[in-house]
Amino acid sequence: MTMATELEVLTARVAALEADSSRLRALLEATPDLVVRVAIDGTYRDVMEARGMAVVASRAERVGRKVNDLLPGPIAAAYVQAVKEAVVTGLTQSFEYELTLAGKAGHYEARASRSGPDEAVVVVRDVSERRQVETALREEKDRSDALLLNMLPRAIVTRLRDNPGTIAERFEEGTVLFADIVGFTRLSAKTPPAEVVGLLNDIFTAFDRLTLKYGLEKIKTIGDAYMVVGGVPTPRADHADAVADMALAMLEAVREVSVTRGPYQVRIGMNSGPMVAGVLGLSKFVYDLWGDTVNVAARMESHGEPGGIQVTEDTHAKLQDRFTFEARGTIEVKGKGPMKTFLLRSRK
Repeated sequence: MTMATELEVLTARVAALEADSSRLRALLEATPDLVVRVAIDGTYRDVMEARGMAVVASRAERVGRKVNDLLPGPIAAAYVQAVKEAVVTGLTQSFEYELTLAGKAGHYEARASRSGPDEAVVVVRDVSERRQVETALREEKDRSDALLLNMLPRAIVTRLRDNPGTIAERFEEGTVLFADIVGFTRLSAKTPPAEVVGLLNDIFTAFDRLTLKYGLEKIKTIGDAYMVVGGVPTPRADHADAVADMALAMLEAVREVSVTRGPYQVRIGMNSGPMVAGVLGLSKFVYDLWGDTVNVAARMESHGEPGGIQVTEDTHAKLQDRFTFEARGTIEVKGKGPMKTFLLRSRK
């Protein structure tokens, strides 16, 4: 089952659970409750039992006795406190508790309302089934959210959940990074598939950890290419710094993988500037970026050097005070013509 299919199944299950929850609430509203009159000192004065609800004792066994004699200490204390506050303030007091009756654990809601100068009526409802449905609903929603978070940024998931619809917006500042493995096409043609996938998994898993470490957003992978952005969809002033730090860490991560898997290198390209971001698709969502800034970042990678991080003048201008660079000079960039570029070497 694909992630998109599983998400559709989960969405349907959440909808079904919500419908079950609504029906159960309606049923509970029509179900008689356990009603007890309790004096301010905690003495039972009367009991009206609800059919089908398990109770700690019958009416005859309760009337004239104190709640402390029949209920566990914390629950009895909650009863007495609620009755006292209801009598003194005249306001209905609500509380919840869990209690095991006839070997079955249950969850109960109680409401105490003043019914006399020294007593209150306590209405008790067994909400165990409703709680089970609500718990199942919450778990399904959590799984649905987890799947969405594997495809979309958290901020976008929140927006889609709260306000479904088209998401497309322009960001005036952001830094895009592209990276790919040098010689991967040739490598994959002569290497067993399992080994190719294992290599990609090792490298991309390391990159994913760096994305989390530096608070950046992974956009996608295409074959052996990895794309990440800073400052989108959550703006941040240091987007270029964070992406530069990750780029340097990516080179080190590949060196570490190479110790066990062989000598590999990546090419990395970076560019900063405005861009458009949005969500594509109906069943398999994709959060993507568009614009000249993105296209030039891709060109920085494809026109870059193995084991190097090539950046544009715009990115260099944002970082030159805190990072060291080597001027590469002017290169011919497809679709852009001559461009002055720099190689990022280290942090100062």
